[in-house]
This record gives sequence, C-alpha cells and structure tokens, in this order.
Amino acid sequence: MIIFRVKSLVLSGALFFLPWVMQAQPLVLDQAGVESYHLGRHLEILEDPQGALTLEEAQKEANNQRFFTSEKEIPNFGFTKSVYWARFTIANPSDGKEEWLLELGYPLIDQVDVWFPKAQGGYQHLQTGDAQPFSARELIYHNFLFHLPLKKGEEKTVYLRFKTESSMQMPLTLWSHKGFTEMINHELYGIGIYYGIMLSMIFYNLFIYLSVRDASYLNYVLYILAYVMLQMSLNGLAYEYLWPNSIWWANVAVPITMAFALIFALRFAQSYLMVAVSMPKTNQAMWGMIGLLGVSLGVSVFAHYALAIKFSTGLALLSVVIIALTGIRSWKKGYRPAVYYLLAWSSILAGAMVFALKSFGVLPASFITNNGMQVGSALEVILLSLGLADRINVMRKEKYLAEKEAREASQKALENLRIADAQKEENLRIISENNRTLEKKVAKRTAAIRDLMDNTGQGFLSFGADYLIHKEYSKACEQLLGEELTGKNAMESLFAASKSHAPEQVRELMEMLFSGTDIALVEVLLPKRLTLGERVVAVEFKVIGDQKPKVMVILTDITKEVALAEQVQADEERQAIIVKVAVDKNGFLQFLREIEELFGSIHSNLIRPLDEFDLNQLLRDFHTVKGGCASYAMTQVAHYAHEVEDRLIPLSREGAVLSAEFLQEIREETQKLEALLHEVLSMLGDILPPEERNRQERVFRVPNSKIIQLEEFMLEKIGKAHLRLIKNEIEHLCAQPIAPLLRKYASAVEDLGSRLNKRVKVELKGMETEIPSVRLDSFFGAFIHLVRNSVDHGLEETDLRQMLGKPPEGRICIEAKKSEGQLHLFVRDDGAGIDTDKVIEIAKKKGVLNDQEAAEISKNQALALIFEPGFSTKDEVTDVSGRGVGMDAVKTEVEKLKGKILIRTKQNEGTTFEIVIPLAS
Repeated sequence: MIIFRVKSLVLSGALFFLPWVMQAQPLVLDQAGVESYHLGRHLEILEDPQGALTLEEAQKEANNQRFFTSEKEIPNFGFTKSVYWARFTIANPSDGKEEWLLELGYPLIDQVDVWFPKAQGGYQHLQTGDAQPFSARELIYHNFLFHLPLKKGEEKTVYLRFKTESSMQMPLTLWSHKGFTEMINHELYGIGIYYGIMLSMIFYNLFIYLSVRDASYLNYVLYILAYVMLQMSLNGLAYEYLWPNSIWWANVAVPITMAFALIFALRFAQSYLMVAVSMPKTNQAMWGMIGLLGVSLGVSVFAHYALAIKFSTGLALLSVVIIALTGIRSWKKGYRPAVYYLLAWSSILAGAMVFALKSFGVLPASFITNNGMQVGSALEVILLSLGLADRINVMRKEKYLAEKEAREASQKALENLRIADAQKEENLRIISENNRTLEKKVAKRTAAIRDLMDNTGQGFLSFGADYLIHKEYSKACEQLLGEELTGKNAMESLFAASKSHAPEQVRELMEMLFSGTDIALVEVLLPKRLTLGERVVAVEFKVIGDQKPKVMVILTDITKEVALAEQVQADEERQAIIVKVAVDKNGFLQFLREIEELFGSIHSNLIRPLDEFDLNQLLRDFHTVKGGCASYAMTQVAHYAHEVEDRLIPLSREGAVLSAEFLQEIREETQKLEALLHEVLSMLGDILPPEERNRQERVFRVPNSKIIQLEEFMLEKIGKAHLRLIKNEIEHLCAQPIAPLLRKYASAVEDLGSRLNKRVKVELKGMETEIPSVRLDSFFGAFIHLVRNSVDHGLEETDLRQMLGKPPEGRICIEAKKSEGQLHLFVRDDGAGIDTDKVIEIAKKKGVLNDQEAAEISKNQALALIFEPGFSTKDEVTDVSGRGVGMDAVKTEVEKLKGKILIRTKQNEGTTFEIVIPLAS
C-alpha cells in the first residue's frame, strides 16, 4: 500500500506538474465494505471574493497558498457573495471499485462547476446548478450527481467551483453504485411516508372544513399545502417534478412558499386560539407580521434572491417566536385547546429554528438540520389534526345527545297523541277538566319555583339576543343590583359600573354565544366576579335553548368568602414577615436603623424652603424605603411608598414648580406611611419586642458608648494631630462581618425572582469580610437597588434563556473583598448584558443627549447614563423598577464615600458591577 501511494504521487506530479499536490493527503478508497465516503474533511477550500479566478489561475502556486483544509464534515459558509473553490484527491487501490458517483447534497446552489482529470491529460468540465434547466444535468436526480470513473491504481484531483445567492454549503459524498442504490431506496421510502402523511392531512382537514365550515380548518389546510411546497422546493423535488424548465420560478419558490406558509400559520393561530378576543395587542402584532410577509413576497419577486431569502428567513424566526409565545400565553390563560396547539407546534418550531440557524451558518448542515423540519412537520400535522378531531368529536357527541333527547320527546308526544285520538270523544270532558287542573298545578308549581328561587340567596335572570332581561328573575337580583330589572339592558345593569369588564367587551362575547359558538370556547374570557357597591358577587353564565338560545346568569353573593380570603392573605403576609425577621434578626434591626435615617432625611427635606427643596433626593429616599420593605415581605408598606412615588415622578420629569400645598400633602402621606410601618412592626411583638426594636445603641463586642468614650479619651491624651489615625483605628475596631448584609440581599434576590417568574440562584463570596458598618449604613441601604436591578434588568425570563441555549436558572454572584485599603463589592449576572445602543437611543428620546452627542459618546460614557436621575431602560413603570431613581441613589451614596463604580458587560453573557470604596475615613 505504501508503494502504491508513492507511485500515485509520482504519477500525479508527472501528469500535472503541480508540486502542491504533495501537500494534500489523498482519500484512499481501500476500506472493505464501505460504499460511501463523506468528503468534507478531505476538502481543500479557497475563497474567491471577486469570483474572477479560472481553473488555471486557481492551480497557480500563489493561489495554492490560499487553500485551507476543511475541518467540518459539511462545510457551511452561510450567505456570502464570494465564490468558493474546493478540491480533493482520491486514490483507487488495485482491488477497488472503478465506478463511483459524486453527490452534492444541497440542491439550491445556483452554479456548480466540476473539473475531472482526463486520462489523456486536461480536464473534463461539467456545469450545473439550479440556475440551469433541470434537463441539463448529467444524471437526473433532485440533488447534483456526477459520474466519477476511477480506474484501479489511479489517483485523481477533482476541482469544484461554487457560486450562489443561497446559503453556501458543500455536503459532498462519494458513492459506489451499490451504496447509492441502497440510499435511494431508503430515501424514496422516507419521502413516500412523509408526503403521504402530509397529503392525507390536507384531504382529511379539507373534508372537515367542507363539513363544518370552520375557518381554522381552511387556514390549516392552506398552511400544510404551502409547507409541503416549501419542503419540495428546499429538497429539489419540486424542481425535478413540478417545474423542471422554469429557472426563475425555481429560484424564487423557496422564499415565496416560506412566506405563504408563515402567513397561513399566523392566520391559523389567530382563528384557532381566538387571539382577536383574548389577546387584542398580540392580534395586532400578528397582522403586522402578516403585512411584513406580504412585503417579503414582493421582495422575492422583484429583488435579488440573496436579499429575499435573508429577509424571509429573518421573518420566519420572528414568526416562530410570536406563534410560540401566543400559544404559551393562551395556555396560561386557561384556554384548553391551546394544550393541543403547543404540543403540536413544539416539534415544527424546533425544526424551523434549527433550519433557519443552519441557513445563516450558525449551525452546521447535518441530517438533523437538513431534515428536522420534515420530521417535526409530520409530527405537527398529526398531533394538531388529532386536536382538531377531538373538538369535532365533542361537538358530535353534544349534537347526538341533543338529537336523541329530541327524538325521545317526539316519540313520547306521538304516543300521547295516538292515545288522545283514540279516547277523544269519550274523554273530552275529562281532558277539559284535566287541563283546568293542570293550569292550576302549573301556576302553583311556578309559584313554588319562584318562591324557591327567591329564597335560595342566589340571583337568577335570563336574556335573549336583544339583551333585555326577562321578567322571570329571582328577588335576590333586585337586592344585589338595587333596581327593578324587567326590560332593562342586561349589559348595562350588570357591567355599567365594572372597571375590569366594560359592557361592550362582554357584548362581543355574548354575540359569539348567540351565533352558536360553544360556551366552553369563550367561558375563560367571561367575567367571574363583579363588585357591586360593598358586595362581591360571583357570576356564572349558561346557555339554554337551541332554536332561539338564551343566556342565564347566576349571581352569588361571596362577600364573606372574599373577606375571609383577604384575611387569610393578610395572615400569610404576616407569617412571611415573621419568617424573614426570624431568619435575619440582626439584619432586620440594621434595616430599621436605615429606615429611621431615611424618614429623617425625608422630613428634613420636606421642611426646607421651596428654593432649596431636593426632589431627586426625596425620590431616592422613597425608592429605597420601598425596596427595603419589599425585601422583608412588607408588601403593604412597599406598595404605599410606590404610590407616593407615582405622585412625585411626573413632577420630576416635567420640571413643574412645587407648591407649599403639595408639599403638605406629601408630609401627610409620609406620616401615613410611617403609621402603616409601625402597624406592621407591631405584629412582631412575639419575636422582636419594642424595647429591642427601638434600641438606638449599637452593640459590637462592647457598647457603642464605651467605644465613643475610648475615642474621646484617645483624642484627649494623644491630640487632634492624630485624629484621622484614631478614627481609622476606631472604625477598624467596630468593623463587622458583611455576612448578614449579603444574606439579606440574597433573600431579596430570590423573592424578586419568584415574583418576576425567573429562576435565580445566588452565590455569596467574601462572607467573612469585615466592614465599618456605621459609616457605610446609608450606602448599604441604597445598594439593594443595584442587586434588584440585576435580577429585573439583567436576567432574561426562563423561557427566553432556554431558547438562547442558556441554563434555565439565572445566576447572581455577590462578592465582597478588601484590597489595598479599599472595599470591593462585585455584583455579577449571566444575563443579557447592557445594550449600549439601546441606552443611547433612550437617552436621545428623553432629551439627555442630542444627535451629535449620541454619535460621539463612548461605550463607558453610555453605560454611565444608567445612573442619571430619572433614567431607566424600562418601557413601563412597575413596583420594582422603571423610575430611574434606584441607580441614582446608589451613585449618590458611592460618591459621598469618595468611591467609584466600574461596569463590565458583554451581550448575552452578562454584566459585572464593581464598587470600590476607600475604607479609611
């Protein structure tokens, strides 16, 4: 074998005078029983950005140095304007097969040139690609296929040139005739199964649509049809069988069929999930996406293929996200059909995502990335068809039961009629008398039923399509609604005073019921309770009657139950506060001292003259009170502080002139806030007595008063010349471990993550680090804002993290350490990082930067903007963030201590805040 390879190399050099052939290791076809070879790692590849090289120029020594060896099984360069050359050398041993087939397994390449060496010298040049008629191919096959004769003992170097506006992929395989035949058999078997499933689902759902006339089925049929055409265009079958002579259409078919498939997928989601009723904003977003897909159809027809396919693929990714999130939101709202929807779409969404990432070159081409959409789509159409069939079965069952009841009633009536006819003459008198008796019984029974309804304590009323309340209603309705109801409009009487359900919104749902929609499809959107004055009333809707359906409303007074539930909630909140305090008693006492200082700052600020009043400081103080109270589960106090912020924020943004009357109102609100705080603290008497809670003296190893006496003594004996040294030594003596503070922040992070539906894991480092807590009290009161912002702004939601390939659990690391007389505090997260472009854009909208400043600002200067008063990257204000106050408070306290804040951030990897504070006074 060694002698054979040496001879092959010598022969190649003699034939082609190309010394660089010695550099490439040939692929020797000497593996017994192997019928195919993947050529990816045997390729040498050259990028030709201008596309100007000829074969002779590519073989020159200067260009030989530009060839590089492929390290991938299937080279993939994504969307590129460059032309790519590839070459490989194969050697056939004396006992090898002589007939081989070379397959290029990506049928969307525009132009492929292949040069095979001839035995007599020179090259045989073949040209193909989807930019040429299908009939021009050497072998008729949906992928590109070439004869590669290779005599025993022969060695050849084959050149290939690729030019395309599609994704640049090179899945090259060398087949024996036997191996290729076996592969074709398996492929045809798989293609038959796949397209058989898809066509079966098309005809099955089309038949159902023609039977029930439900738009969901028509949209679904059109979606499957468009998707099948997309798949056939992607794998070359459409070019082979449907339009082999239409070059232009073969090129634009992929983006066009992709756009149609996405349009009908979105329309199906709108109708099946009833998005227009349950999620109006999402419905608008879907119509906007459909409009963009319509634009992509025009781009596909009139623009270059490269632009069209990139635009369509980008819209595909965005549509996948919208469809998935809509299904999840619908499922969370309790809409049962959404379960089938999510199960069915999960596979196709995964396949579409993998294919799109492969097209952009993020993922390598492989069996999974090439065929994932087909496997996923087959599973999707089967599962979703089963879900639609389940809904049909339920409708059929209900119809069957109704028809059965009608038949039984009809048979019974006919039987009674026959009996009545047979005895008509002799029983006429008896019938007449019985009728009179029956009328009395009916009247008596009606009165009994009314009496029963009036004494159940529930309200019963009904109305028809005109929404006028029928006269048959229980007395409790008047007691609950406070008026006589006969002939009144049901929507106005029930919902005129409702803040959560306007009459117009409920009327839209009623129209669906009167038009025959199953109540199970809309009951999740109907009101469940109303507030009528001081009463809370549960509401239940039922549809009665077939020909002219009516809606019956059942009203139940649940005021006591709601009050009891609120009491239970208050008890649970109290227990949560007690647990927090019990776990971190020292930290809570520290928090109370911070709160006392904050209220002192607020009162001091509120009594200043108007021209000295500091509104930003007042906002920071209230924001810090809110954050601290929230970290100890005192939600009522935190919520009240948030409401006070709501009154102050508009003034800070508009630059309004404050009045003495307004400041007096804020003073009163502050007093109420303090009173509410003391009311909450009074519940802690069992575990935190007032004398311990109100103690002002700090306790270290000795009472604080003795520490002060020691300081005064040392000043008296040593003198003021050593004042700074004495202060530093006293601070060092009073230093306390930072562990209680870090544990408090960790607890706050976990609580906030739970509220925001984010899974968060906290890591604490440097717990033993000692700090001069007295001097740093105000800073650590504000530091909570930075920690909370890392959770709220930094970490992505769990679903998004999983889509990005991150662990579902976000990580926050809080670390403290000392170095060279300075305290270093680190807060790290593995979230999305800070988007400086977004920060600059928000700064322009808020008027913080003009266009010139925005163009010249550096990255570090842009990051510093998040500490500006009133600046926030949040679009909406919540009780957690959005004010632009918290980070301002942190910066202010750090500057008071002569410290600095450093930020390191990287997109999709996370952000690190480092705070450096000198430890010496």
